[in-house]
Amino acid sequence: MQELMVATDDRIDDSSALPPVIVAPIGQSTDLVEAPAPPTTLTIQIDPRVLAWLNHRGIVVAILLTCGPLGLPALWFSPRFSKTSKIVISVLLFAATVVAPLALSWYWLDVAVRPVLDALTSAGR
Repeated sequence: MQELMVATDDRIDDSSALPPVIVAPIGQSTDLVEAPAPPTTLTIQIDPRVLAWLNHRGIVVAILLTCGPLGLPALWFSPRFSKTSKIVISVLLFAATVVAPLALSWYWLDVAVRPVLDALTSAGR
């Protein structure tokens, strides 16, 4: 299996760190023992068969078109797209998923519902 390493930000302010944890079995000495530091990298193992599918741009595009935002992990794990294209595609997918339905709803309310409301208010006079 191929492993991907994802680095985390090492610039963490230690002033807000939690106090050390006292770890001791029951009945044993409670000398202060510090817990180990959390890892600074995250290892993600991807099955080589899945990685082979992600090497095809057409398959990743088909996943994005059929699954919408649920296909974004396939885009970001694919080595075939540059970081710039991944950002642009993610923003466009966000616009298509969130902004476009809001804009269409606003337009529909203005074009279809407002004339009906105006007709109902003028008929009531």
